[in-house]
Amino acid sequence: FLQQAIRNSQKDVRRPDGKLEVPYAPTFYATKEDFEGNPLDYIEKIRPVAQKYGICKIVPPDGWKPPFCVDLSSKKTFQTKDQLLHR
Repeated sequence: FLQQAIRNSQKDVRRPDGKLEVPYAPTFYATKEDFEGNPLDYIEKIRPVAQKYGICKIVPPDGWKPPFCVDLSSKKTFQTKDQLLHR
């Protein structure tokens, strides 16, 4: 499989005019009804189309505010890394 992948990566995929042909990813415009309940249900609904491209853009409906999902009363912590800014 590795040798085939290397051969495929060496193929010229440019058009005669020299531009690389990359299709645009689809953009989905969700409605309020689409985002009612669980937005993941909407993502699952559009998945067959978006999966063909490997990426997509979802524009949420006007006025949609994602729920605040952090439990502020939780005692869980995580260790952070110091990042030096002078380097």
